[in-house]
Formats: sequence, structure tokens, C-alpha cells
Amino acid sequence: MTTTNTKKNVLFLAAGGTLPTPPTGFIETTEKLLITPVIKSERYKRNNGQVGSNDAWADTEDATAEVSFTHMMRSQNKAGDALDTIPPFDPLLLIGGFEKAVNTTTPGEETVTYTSSQTLQKGSAVYYLDGKKTTMTDSISAALDFDFTANNPAMINATMSTFLDNKGLTTNEANPLPPLLNEETLMVSAIDVTTVGGTVVNPKSVKIDFGAEIAKRYGMGIKQYDMTDYAPTITIEAYQELDNNNDAINALVNQDLQDIVIKLNTVGGVLTSGKSLEVRITNCKQENFTDADDEDALVRTIPYLMTGAGSMSLKMGFFS
Repeated sequence: MTTTNTKKNVLFLAAGGTLPTPPTGFIETTEKLLITPVIKSERYKRNNGQVGSNDAWADTEDATAEVSFTHMMRSQNKAGDALDTIPPFDPLLLIGGFEKAVNTTTPGEETVTYTSSQTLQKGSAVYYLDGKKTTMTDSISAALDFDFTANNPAMINATMSTFLDNKGLTTNEANPLPPLLNEETLMVSAIDVTTVGGTVVNPKSVKIDFGAEIAKRYGMGIKQYDMTDYAPTITIEAYQELDNNNDAINALVNQDLQDIVIKLNTVGGVLTSGKSLEVRITNCKQENFTDADDEDALVRTIPYLMTGAGSMSLKMGFFS
């Protein structure tokens, strides 16, 4: 007997209703990825005068899967001369509630910017597990969160909900050889910068939960998952300076709207073309705060809600 090798898995992802053509759309994960079909079925009783007269029904068209994984973010051009390629997490952001703008007006000064969108789209995927191929066409929605923890790489955590094509049945096809991006890990380090309302803070971590609401649509002629809403929450865990002890209370009293700016993979705090990532979240409001001791230093955790007037953007490429 030859068993299925779970290490031999690979995922290709695309925004929109057309399946990606491997190796295009390869998305690297930090762990093994298993997509297990869930078929809608129920047990029921058949009263026929017999003991144990149970039966079951199944709707094999209702074949779904939910899969979670983590993607390690990387820079886009370690040579440092602006935008080299669109990042591999591009389709993940597009089906996770962002839209893309690529600026190629000036050669050598190209940028790609992802901004929270009111025009939400679904995705398609091809998944291989040890020579078995599964497809998902125009039915994927993704809930995303971002983890920027100091002394670690920047990470995207994703949970994708999808219907499976062909009732979840696989076809035989050898795993394609995916291209591995030869770029630097996008690190979160002591030389990077985070500001809230223009004031520099010193985070141990910044975590952004996009707060996606995913709804299942199933009926005659329709089966898909849609993102119906999102409510980003930005949680900053930062060392507290003595002079700023009352800032959190004042922000609650005044109900201040503040912009949050995060600059990662910088050179001495300065954004560097081809290497850095800039995240901007506008019109954020502090919700509350908690204090804790960390080896005799006060650490304050503050969750911020991006209000309806706000937006979130991620930019890579050329920085003037």
C-alpha cells in the first residue's frame, strides 16, 4: 500500500472566476496544508417497526472546505531599486477585501498599493496533494489578519471558505513545481517605526484583524461564499513611556480619530525602495486599554477600531 504523503501539498490562488494556471498563483505557506471536503449530510429515523431503523441523506453538491494557513511576507526586490514583481500574496489580499493599484508611470519608480475596498471579490484556487488535484472556482472568500511582532517576520494569517468543484472529487495530476521567491524575509525589527496620531510608539507587536464577515450562499443555481462586511481592529502592545501615562485616558475622553502608520523592513526607520512595506490605517478610534508588567516595564495594550470613514492600505515598491 502506498500512503498519501501530506508534505506533498501546494496551493495556487487567483482573484476572480478563472482558475490559476500553475505555476502562476503559487502561495507559500509556513505549514502543511490539508483541504478536507465537508459534504452536507444528515441522519434521520425511518419508522418501519424495526429497532435501529436509521438512514441518512447527503447533498453532494454542497461540498465545502475551510482552510487556515500562514504566509510569511517578503520584500519585493532585495537589490533595492523599486518594484520588481507583484507580491505572491497579491490574490490573497484581493479576495480578502482589498483592491490593487499599480503605478508604472515612471520606470524604476513603480509601486503597488492595496487598499481596503467596497468592491469585494471572490477567488479561485487549484490545490494538489501528492498527485491529486482539487479545484475551487469563483467561490472563495478569505478572512485575513496581519501579525507584526518584533523580532519576527511579518505574517499574514488567512482562513479561506470555499465550495469545491466536482463534488470535491479529485483528479490525478502530478504536483507542479512551484517557483520560490528569492527575496528577503520582511522582518519586524527595532529599527522599524510605528506612529499613532503622528506620535511614535514602541510596540512589541501590532496585530491587525480585518474582521471579515463571511456568508454562505447556497440555493438553486448558486453556491458561493461572500464577504458581507469587515471591521478592522488594530491591537498595539507597546512599552509605555512615563511621560505618556495619561494619553490613553485622554484619547478615550476626547474620542480622538487617529491615523496609524507602520513602516517595516526599513533602513534606520527610513522606507527603502524594493525592500520596505508601509501600512496606513486612517480614522482609527481607541476602544479601551489594559496595562501589564513585562520584566519591570509597563506594557500597554490598546485596541483601535478603524471607523467607517477610515481605510487601510499596504504599499510596496518605490519610496521617494
